[in-house]
Amino acid sequence: MRLPAFLLRTILAAGLSAACASAYAQDAKLTPEPPPVKPPPPIETPPTPEARLSTAVSTYQANDLAKAQVLLAELANDESYTKPSLRQQARVYLAEVLYRQQDQEAARRVFERVLTLDPSFRIDPFRHPPDVCGFFETIRAYIQPPKNPKGQTSGPVPPLPSLGYMGFGLYQLKHGRSAVGSVMLSIQTLTGVVSLIEFANLLDDRSYDPEIPSEREALVRRRAVEWGSTAVFYGVWGWGILDAGRHWRANVNIQPAPVDRNRLKPNTPPGIQLQVSGRFR
Repeated sequence: MRLPAFLLRTILAAGLSAACASAYAQDAKLTPEPPPVKPPPPIETPPTPEARLSTAVSTYQANDLAKAQVLLAELANDESYTKPSLRQQARVYLAEVLYRQQDQEAARRVFERVLTLDPSFRIDPFRHPPDVCGFFETIRAYIQPPKNPKGQTSGPVPPLPSLGYMGFGLYQLKHGRSAVGSVMLSIQTLTGVVSLIEFANLLDDRSYDPEIPSEREALVRRRAVEWGSTAVFYGVWGWGILDAGRHWRANVNIQPAPVDRNRLKPNTPPGIQLQVSGRFR
């Protein structure tokens, strides 16, 4: 019995497909799988200067003084950092570590370096112990002795000029303090005029009729105005003198002469001196 032609073609195509699939599967088994690709190692970024300083300070606070000294010295001597304030802080902590290790000579040299680079540098008393702050200020004192300010000479302070006692804000106006001087001038002028007018009126007419209460009240009121204006006038005058004296002492540019302590010592009485001459045998 012969099979139809289309059935033969179908069977032949199925057999060829199965043979190809089997050959592909065997070929896939024989081919080795490629090894897995390892990811590249992460790039380590160097720590920032702030992080290095924080690590060094944490090490110091953990009482590992030797390691903290190494970390702080590396940071203070690293010239690649362009931030001078951070290196100054590292030097201060380095000097503190040396001070705690009883190496005051090395701590002194580090503090001298800090003050040489920045004479106005101040260490934070809330971050450093009092003995370290005192040691730092002692070094500042002998590195930067107090100097006589420019434009100031030693000598007695001269007295206040007579203009300062004249009132009416004249001293203040002359020395460029126009606001204060104008207030003093206007108040003293107004109160002075009122006081003179009321004083003249009282000298002219002090009498009143006791049976008319309004006249007595008017007289009392005029006297109160006269006394009040006079008090304000002299009060502003005194204020002007005190203000002029304070301004003069602050801007006279002369310091009191230093006291010579040698002159305060009592003179020692001269000793008895004997002079013997002649020949002795």
